[in-house]
Amino acid sequence: MSFKSLYNIVKRTYIPVTSYQVQGGPRPQVYLEFKIENTNAGRVVFELYKDVAPFTVENFRRIANGEAKNPKGKALTYKNSQVYKVIPRDGIYCGDITQNNGLGGDSIYGEHFKDENFSVLHDRPGLLTTLNTGVNRNNSKFLITLNPAQWLDYKSTVFGQVLSGIEVLKEIERYGKKTGEVSKKITISDSGELEVKVDDHHHDAHHH
Repeated sequence: MSFKSLYNIVKRTYIPVTSYQVQGGPRPQVYLEFKIENTNAGRVVFELYKDVAPFTVENFRRIANGEAKNPKGKALTYKNSQVYKVIPRDGIYCGDITQNNGLGGDSIYGEHFKDENFSVLHDRPGLLTTLNTGVNRNNSKFLITLNPAQWLDYKSTVFGQVLSGIEVLKEIERYGKKTGEVSKKITISDSGELEVKVDDHHHDAHHH
């Protein structure tokens, strides 16, 4: 990524370049563990597209791994937040860490941050994308796609994909309705970041 394009992203998201340097290396991996009522449903592991959407990734990564604070110093975490909407064959809606109903959310950058880019399209299930309430209104909320979702193209930033745990998502999907109503209480019981082994020969393969 050239300095100029990096500068433009930084300028758009109001982040000083020094505080979030974008570096090469492997894509981060983050896990979320889900509970259906009081039963562990399992772990979903995501690969985050740091090379595509570094600022969006950084917000999600920090909220997931426990490092996150909003600008006022409040700790942010996905732990114990609810899956507030599930639409079968559409998506699993999560990450409203303040209200658990889709109307809240927070971020390391403040209440909202700007749309970073729309370079990855919603062309398959298992993508991780921002859930915003309008242009440049992103925060901790996210959607895991269960199908291609073309209507989100050029509106939401795809910033990762599911590496493992698709069966967990299928299980969660069973408790959703067309209206989005969830018939059982589903929560993110734990979250964190996995250590990614650096393979010197291949870790730059995605930087064409």
